Order: sequence, then C-alpha cells, then structure tokens
Amino acid sequence: MSKNFHLVISAAREFAQLQRPSFSQKLQFQDLLSAYLDNLPVEDITSICNILASCTHVPRSLIMKLCKQDANNCRSLLLTSPALQEADLAELIEGTKQLDHARVIARRTNLPPSVSALLRELEDEKVDRALDLRQRPLILAGQDAANSGEIGEDSVDGAFLDLCVEDSDILIYTAFADHLGLNLISCKMLCTDLTSRNLPTAMRYLNLSEDTAWRLYQRLAKSEARKPGVADAFSATYRNLTKEQCRTVISEWQMDELVMAVRYSSAANQSEPNKKSIKQTA
Repeated sequence: MSKNFHLVISAAREFAQLQRPSFSQKLQFQDLLSAYLDNLPVEDITSICNILASCTHVPRSLIMKLCKQDANNCRSLLLTSPALQEADLAELIEGTKQLDHARVIARRTNLPPSVSALLRELEDEKVDRALDLRQRPLILAGQDAANSGEIGEDSVDGAFLDLCVEDSDILIYTAFADHLGLNLISCKMLCTDLTSRNLPTAMRYLNLSEDTAWRLYQRLAKSEARKPGVADAFSATYRNLTKEQCRTVISEWQMDELVMAVRYSSAANQSEPNKKSIKQTA
C-alpha cells in the first residue's frame, strides 16, 4: 500500500473520532477520499468502511459512494451505519442490480416498514429469511415470558434451530440482537465467548430447548464442542440456570448498553467533554 493510501486510512480514523466535525472538515474528508476511492485496493476500501461503520456524520454523497462498492467490501456500512437513512436504503436496494446489497440490508435492525416492503418485493429467499428473523418483537429483560407471546414458543426455538445450518454467523448475531435488545457488536462478542456462561445464559433466557441450545453451541464452537466432557458440562450449566438468574443478567447487559449510549450522546453534544463528571458517574 502506498504512502498516500496510508494517509487516506489515517484520515478516515481521525474523521471517525471527531465528535462534531465542521462543514469544512466534512468537505475536506469527502474530497480526499473521493480523490483516491477508485484507485484504492479492495482491502483498504473494506478497512475504511469498517472504520466508518458506526460514524453518524459521514457526508451522504460519500457514504452512498462507499455503499455502492462490492457488497463484500461495504458490508459493515450496509449492516450497521447510522448515517444511512430510509431514502438511502431504498436507493441502494433499487439501484444495485445484484441481490448482495439487499441481503445485507435485510439484516439491519429497526428497518423502516417501507424498506422492509421494498425488500419483500424482491422475492428472494435469503432476504425473506433475514427479514423473518427481525420481525419478531424484542424480548426485554424483566418481561413476563408467559405474556411475551414469544419466549418459549416453538417459533423462537425453531428459528434458532434453523440458524444452526446457516453458513453466515452474522445471521446468528442478528437474531440474538433482535431478541435480547442488545446491539450487534455485543452479540458478536457473546457468540464468540465460548468458555463462559454468557452464551448459555442468553439461550436459557430465550427458553431455547436444551437440544437447540447445544446444537447452536456446536455451530458456533465447532472445535470446542468436540472436546471431551464439554457436552456434559454444557448440559449441567444449562439445566442449572434459572429464568430469574438469566433475566437479571440480561437486564444488566441492557442497562450497561443504555448507560454507554447516554454517555456517548452526552459527550457528542459537548465541544469539550467534562472528563471529571464522566468519571464521577462511572
């Protein structure tokens, strides 16, 4: 990678860290990236998209250029970028000739009804499957399972059982995000932390059957699940988890995310964050 390409990635990192960039800063970054975008190596485009995936202030024209790259390269933007608005998603679905972009967009959380309807019109099996996963209501901690209409029902257990044969890990992360009320990054960490009680706790909270929970664990932890004694240990852990324990843990995770979101929002609205007050709040 040339020195200039290094500078572009460094500029993307610096821009993503800005809390309230000025109009001139946005324009400068947009001009810089646009000048090099057509010549950047594929891996650098992917890196830039990953850097900007959680950034709220990416200029619209720039993020649309990035999102019209190959879907494998801009996947993180299509999946999580808060800068993409309803009209932007619709344009990407209608404007791309291939289904790859639509299949990733279908995995976003909180899709507007108009975008979901547009995706349904494609009549694509993978798009429909992703939409079906996220149309189930969120099950928030503390909600009575008997009144939720979801936890413990065959639809949830069956949905996760179906995911055990999916090639895409992101579908599993998304299903957990939708049902636990957590963000996608947290659920990815949950599904890759395979030696703690966190994953069994999440599955027990959703009232997955022990068989479905074990199959899902095997899907996520292929090598770990084959080790001697792991199946028995998983079964013992799963059976010993109570619903009340799981509700408490999930509630704590949700509250942690809420606190972090409030802190981030507060910091973003301050030109000079008050580090002392944040520390005192912690």
